[in-house]
Amino acid sequence: MSKQRLTVLSVRQPWASLLLSGEDWCENRSWDTEYRGPLWIHASSKIDTDECERYGIDPESLVTGAILGRVNLQDVIPIDELPERVLELAQEHDLNADVGPEFIVGEFCWIVTNPRVLTQPIEVRGKLNLWKHEADESELALQDRFDPLITRRPEPSELGEEDEEASNLFVVELDDGTELQLEYFIPDEDDRLHVEFLDTGEERVIVAEDDPAYTSGSEVYQIACELAWDQFPHLFEGGDSEDGPAE
Repeated sequence: MSKQRLTVLSVRQPWASLLLSGEDWCENRSWDTEYRGPLWIHASSKIDTDECERYGIDPESLVTGAILGRVNLQDVIPIDELPERVLELAQEHDLNADVGPEFIVGEFCWIVTNPRVLTQPIEVRGKLNLWKHEADESELALQDRFDPLITRRPEPSELGEEDEEASNLFVVELDDGTELQLEYFIPDEDDRLHVEFLDTGEERVIVAEDDPAYTSGSEVYQIACELAWDQFPHLFEGGDSEDGPAE
């Protein structure tokens, strides 16, 4: 049976499905790519339930852990260039200018067009960066985009740069070319900063520089700590004292 090699990007829900409904056409990334052309969208295993609630999307309706469909990657634009080009891009590529700009938050905006959905999702484990998947031609039957998913529009106060959750997501490129995806948070039952490694689901407390948990920790944990000290310095002022964060 004939095979086709797909270029795939893993995206958390509900963003994966929103890309394939055409309501979101800017996939936010911290990195650029020279690739242009067909881009298959894989829904990763996690669902951002807060974002589902914000836009009135039923998380139970979202498929995870599978390639859902295909878009076309038209361009990658630094976010600083987006404000003056949003209307131009929307008109040129027939994009949803009413909703799409709400989703432009990342360092680089991957402009995608022409969403099509697989008649049957391809169940496969996701990977970091752009990745390849060998699929049988028989698996690649496509139909039109998803029906609109958004059933409510958030208030302006719910959007924008003050969105704390969006600012707590980071992607770090490692020396071997792979990426480390991190999300920082402070749980209700603890006043210390935590990090979740999104590729493994592991959670750790972020500690100060002189803490044994940092000095003896793995390379990726040390990277997570160092990034946190840089991004959230107010949480680590006096971190070498007894009042500093501790494991």
